[in-house]
Amino acid sequence: MQWLNYRSSPTTHLYRYVWQTMPLKLARTFCWAGGDHRAVRQLTRATQNIDKLDHTFGYFLSNSFNFAASRPTLAQRAPYFKPAAYMQMMFRGAQQFMMRRTRERNMVSAEKLLAGEDVNNGGGNALKLFLTSRASVVFRATAIVVGAALNRMFQRVTFDQQSFFDALEGYNSGLSDEKIIIMPTHRSYMDFVICPYLFYQFPVLGVKIPSIAAQDQFSRIPIIGWLLRRLGAFYVRRGIGRADPELNDQIGHLVEQDEHILFFPEGQRSRSRGFLSPRRGLLRSLQSTGKSFKILPVSISYERVPEEGAFIRETQEQERPRMSLFALIKWTYSMILGRVRLGRVHVKCGRMLELNPETDVHAISNQVLNELQENTVLTTYHLESFVNYHRRDCRCSSPCAISGAKRRSDAVNWLRKQLEERGATVLDGSLSVDENHPLSQALETSLMNQWIHFFDRDTVAMPPSSAFAASDYKDFEVPKCQSVIA
Repeated sequence: MQWLNYRSSPTTHLYRYVWQTMPLKLARTFCWAGGDHRAVRQLTRATQNIDKLDHTFGYFLSNSFNFAASRPTLAQRAPYFKPAAYMQMMFRGAQQFMMRRTRERNMVSAEKLLAGEDVNNGGGNALKLFLTSRASVVFRATAIVVGAALNRMFQRVTFDQQSFFDALEGYNSGLSDEKIIIMPTHRSYMDFVICPYLFYQFPVLGVKIPSIAAQDQFSRIPIIGWLLRRLGAFYVRRGIGRADPELNDQIGHLVEQDEHILFFPEGQRSRSRGFLSPRRGLLRSLQSTGKSFKILPVSISYERVPEEGAFIRETQEQERPRMSLFALIKWTYSMILGRVRLGRVHVKCGRMLELNPETDVHAISNQVLNELQENTVLTTYHLESFVNYHRRDCRCSSPCAISGAKRRSDAVNWLRKQLEERGATVLDGSLSVDENHPLSQALETSLMNQWIHFFDRDTVAMPPSSAFAASDYKDFEVPKCQSVIA
């Protein structure tokens, strides 16, 4: 759209020839050579229709019209009207309208493919976005690398498109001064790239590529710190226990620049997948601007996380490994060789929340965590892990549905049904647990933390801790299916 202005110019002619005329002519030639005369006729009609559309519609884009309005115009009624944002809303509305019939018949899939081994023509899509996106050149180049890495690590990276449409329904940044704040779960360093990559790949969602709040320790890593700055990240100091004027200035500047902001409400990664106590410093900084915001809670659910190996070593050595550039290069090398197999990732959006200067930050932060918890999904891989452990070491006082099942698949299906009745989303996993090679207890408990809250809403699977150690598991008893599930 930024190139095609329907005026007689070399750029317009080149665009039409490369993206319209030449592909249709080539397709028609191949069909003619293959004897597919029906396809030749269809392609001929398509060419004629495109030429007619360009000729007819181009007139209205190439001329100015001055209509006298008897009532105030949209721009006069809405001082924050932005044509680009309004068009995003129009595209989103048209897409939802066209999908209405399929939604009424419950035919809408909650899994739209974003990346992974199952992606077809990923290179073509990456090239098209690189040439047409309005993101910075550095971001576009980085997105190609990120897409290739996601395709290498994961079988499927999916997202629930309808959950984003439902959350954004009724919101239009073209008619409102309220800014969007994205608040995702934080289980992996991959969280820093999955959300921006999603909004880059699917601009129809109407969410701009956000500026990301990262801990200041990233700024000290060679190359990575510089690259994150070029990609729009800004650094914050955690745990200073008081208002940070520098952070307030950064947030105020971003808000004035009409940027969307992404930060993690838990403050740090939850290496055990348990939900940590929320941090509220950034919420207070947003309130200090005097503006109103819309919060999008985004749950990113992993089958297995890239840092899982470090997590296991951490529980065994009782020492938190330090992040270093050498460790990242070593891990990247293993990923390129295909040694990193992590199954699948799913992204789902919760309902939109409102933040204004009068909002209670304690209440809103808890609401965000509730939405993140409710929309965390799990796969059959997580259930297989629990079933394996329970069948191996069942301590129920009487026979239970899991240990009494003849096959593991029967126990997994029973547990899946129990979870879905409680509102959980259970997807088919890309991985499977080997019954003869059980996972470590620390990892089994971590996987269970992804779903146990659906049975006991008040259960805290792991106590919030900034320094995780193996001793945290000593007094933690895996819930038995008789006492918790039944």
